[in-house]
Amino acid sequence: MLCGWGSPEEIAACIHLASRWLGVIANIVGLGSFALIALLIWLVHRLRRDLTRWEDEAQRATELRRLAQDSARQAEHRAQLAENMADRDRQALDEFRAIAAAGEDGFRKELVETRTELADKTQRLDHALSITSGGTERFWSQPPRNRFSEYTDWLRDSIPVLLFGNQKGGVGKSTLVTNVAAAFADRGERVLTVDIDYQGSHSSLVQLHLGEGAKVPESLIDYLFQDTLDPNWLKLSVRRITESIHYIPAFYDFEPIERKFEYRWALGCTPDDVRYRLARALLSPVVQQQFDRILIDAPPRFTLGFVNGFCAATHLYVPTVVDQLSATAVTSFARQFRELKAALNPRIQWAGIIGTLTFPSTKDPLSLAEKGRAVARAAERAVQGLLETREPLFICRPVIVRDADLASATEEGIAYLNDSDVRTMFDELAKVIATKAPRKSGQ
Repeated sequence: MLCGWGSPEEIAACIHLASRWLGVIANIVGLGSFALIALLIWLVHRLRRDLTRWEDEAQRATELRRLAQDSARQAEHRAQLAENMADRDRQALDEFRAIAAAGEDGFRKELVETRTELADKTQRLDHALSITSGGTERFWSQPPRNRFSEYTDWLRDSIPVLLFGNQKGGVGKSTLVTNVAAAFADRGERVLTVDIDYQGSHSSLVQLHLGEGAKVPESLIDYLFQDTLDPNWLKLSVRRITESIHYIPAFYDFEPIERKFEYRWALGCTPDDVRYRLARALLSPVVQQQFDRILIDAPPRFTLGFVNGFCAATHLYVPTVVDQLSATAVTSFARQFRELKAALNPRIQWAGIIGTLTFPSTKDPLSLAEKGRAVARAAERAVQGLLETREPLFICRPVIVRDADLASATEEGIAYLNDSDVRTMFDELAKVIATKAPRKSGQ
């Protein structure tokens, strides 16, 4: 029967059909609920996974933002540091440019000064080479430079300062100085002897006399040659022999000091004229008031010590053996003396030539033997001609003879103080010397 609304049966058929479809629909609806629930569960799980992923991604994004912010801050800090360094570099560059600009003149000035200094040193070296190539006389007779200001007055008013020198060795010079000093002391004079020969013969004789022959002599002359004279130099360098005789010893330590100051002076590197350092001490008032006479034992060579003795002396005495060879040496020495006197010490006098180690006259044991007088006269005439004087220069009486007593007494030091038999010739010689170089009045 068809479903309809015309009759009760049709209506019933409709109701029956509807109930069947409702059942079908109900069944379908039950299945859909299950599917829907399953779908919902899947959706929940999916949403949870997505939420977890989203949270992770959000956390990573947050971390990335933090890292990006840190990197940005670090980059900003580095940029600031770079900018600061750039500012410092620009400032340093500006300062360098300013210094370079300002220092250009200074650099040029320094370069000029360096060139000037080099030229000055080259000139000094050329000067030193020039004067050393001209022989001894030219080397030492250079005009005074930076000599101490009191020199001329002190030398003019000085007590007798006797230089005993000869450029020939082996003439008994040290023996002569030692014993003549004792003779002057015996005459009541206060005597200072000065050894400026680094071989120290005079100093060794004194030490023998003092019983110190085994002791190496001190070289106390060194104190007098320093750039600055020690205020206590007198106490440091002078030693006592007797109450009336004192001495300044020298020994081999003095040689390198001579060389050092000689070279420095030749190169113009000393504050003063080193040729006048001995005069600076010996002509000073403290020495002039303490002593009546000074005797200098000079070396047999033109050293710095010898030239200093020359510049400090008032009188020169030349000991010599009386033979032809020695007479020729005396003549040569007179030529050198003339040049040095004119250049360095116009007041020094060639006071005499003293015969030493000679044979005496048979008539007078203090006089020169006749066979030696011809040699003495020839030497005297030659020296007189060079010095343009007619004054007698060769002391023929007394002479220092070859005497066994003198040789024996010298082995113990100062013969004059050890053996009365040798005193007469030294006493007589002291008298002759005193006529040319008298003791200063008032002392």
